[in-house]
Amino acid sequence: PSKGIEVVGSIIREKHPKLFPGKNAFLYSAKQLDGCDGLSAYCYGKAPLDFQGRIERIKVSLLNVLLDEERLNRLDLIDWAQEGKGNNLQRYLRNMSTLVFGTVTNISIKGRTNETISVADDIIDDRNWGIQIAFLEKLKSFGNAPKQ
Repeated sequence: PSKGIEVVGSIIREKHPKLFPGKNAFLYSAKQLDGCDGLSAYCYGKAPLDFQGRIERIKVSLLNVLLDEERLNRLDLIDWAQEGKGNNLQRYLRNMSTLVFGTVTNISIKGRTNETISVADDIIDDRNWGIQIAFLEKLKSFGNAPKQ
């Protein structure tokens, strides 16, 4: 994948520590619940900021830009013009799925059948499920949309 996709991947998978608040940041950050009237009124209504919700919304917004239907249609059109030899859309979606789901790890299960299952570490991490579901929904929407 290109350097740009790697940077976006580090944002989506929260591997870019300077962009996100630390784990204890919510303890020190509060939002005001109710309005305060004037300078002499003390505001009692405080609540912690929803950092995780904000981060999730940023990641989904970024994903929506990357999987914009016009962008995917342009890649599909380029492939059509190259008589399917370019594989631009396929390569782009493969890179995007690696970005969202991570790289695959083989896990061997010892038992009666000695099976090997391919699993990405990011699939197991429930912090990634929101962005993964958003990716699949966006991909489904593109697949169901009428083609021009």
